[in-house]
Amino acid sequence: MAPEAASSPRLMNVEIMTTCNLRCSHCKLQHARNAPARAFMSMERFSGILDAIRPLVMDAEEFMFSTAEPLLHPDLFRMMDLVADVNPRMTFPIQTNGMLVDETVLENLRTRTVPWISFALDGDSAEIAESYKRGFDFHRAVDNIVKTRRILGGHVTIRSVFVAHKANINTLSRYLLFCKRLGIDAVDVNGLFCFTEDQALNALYERDADIAEVDAIFQHARHVAEQLGICLQLPTLRKKQLGCEWARAFNIDYSGSISPCPLLSNQYGYYFGKERVESSGISFGNIDKQPPFDIWLSPTFRDFRAYLLAGHLPLACSRCPEGHGVICSNR
Repeated sequence: MAPEAASSPRLMNVEIMTTCNLRCSHCKLQHARNAPARAFMSMERFSGILDAIRPLVMDAEEFMFSTAEPLLHPDLFRMMDLVADVNPRMTFPIQTNGMLVDETVLENLRTRTVPWISFALDGDSAEIAESYKRGFDFHRAVDNIVKTRRILGGHVTIRSVFVAHKANINTLSRYLLFCKRLGIDAVDVNGLFCFTEDQALNALYERDADIAEVDAIFQHARHVAEQLGICLQLPTLRKKQLGCEWARAFNIDYSGSISPCPLLSNQYGYYFGKERVESSGISFGNIDKQPPFDIWLSPTFRDFRAYLLAGHLPLACSRCPEGHGVICSNR
C-alpha cells in the first residue's frame, strides 16, 4: 500500500558512491571509521533500491545523490531518469564542488528537473577557497559557475556555500559582491564542522571573544545581500536546540542501511565547541531486510523524527553542531 503523502518523506537521499574527486579536510568522507571501500554503486544495485523504495519515491518532492560529488558518478543521469519514470514530478537538487561541471553535464542538467545547483566555493580567492580542499581549483570552479549561468539561464537557481571560519569571515561582504558578479542567486553561510582540533580552533561559534565581531559582520552582510538582491542564509553563533531538517528525509547509505542523516550513517569523532564527541552512528533498519515503508513508519523512527520536528534533539543528536544551528543555515 502506498503511504499517505503526509506520512511520507519529502526528501530521498541515496548514497550512490563512497568516494569523491577531492580530499577536503573538513569533509566527513575523510574522517569516517569503518567506511566501505571507495566505490560506485552499480546501476543494477540502484535499480533494486529504487524498486524497494518506489512507494516512498512516488510521494517525495526531492531526490538527492550523495556522498560528496554526485557528478562524479558515471551513471548519475541514467539514475535520475529511472527516478523520474517513477515520479515525473520529482526534482533533483545538485550540490557540487564545481570541478566536473562542463557543457555536457550542463546540457544533461538542462533537460532534467533541477531546481537549484549549489557550488561549494567558500571564498573569493584561490588562497581562501583552496585552504581546506585538496585538489580544488578555484579558477576552474569560477569559470564553471559562469558557464552554468550562461547555459542554464534563469531556469535554475544558483547557490553558493560559504563555510565560515576565522580565516575568511572578514571577506563575507566582499564575497557577496563577488557572487553577484558571477550571477549567483543565493549564498548559504555554514559554520565549520570540525573533525580536528585545529579546525575547532578556527570555528566561529561559541567563541565569547569573537561573537560580537562576527555578529556585526553578519549584520553588514545582510544589508549588502539585500542591496544586491541575493538571498542570504546565516547560521547561529550560539548553540541552541533547533531540531534538524533531516527529519523530513529518508537517508539510504551505500549498504542499504537507513540512518537519520549522512553523519549518523557511520562512526566519527568530531568537536562540539571545545568538546570532543565520539559518534557511533545509528540505523533504523536495512532495505535489503525490511520493507522501507515499514522502516519509515516504525515507532522508533517515527518518534525520533517527531522529536526533531518539535525542535528537540534525541540523544544521538544531542551534541551535533548542525542540530544546534551553528553549522547549517538552511532552516
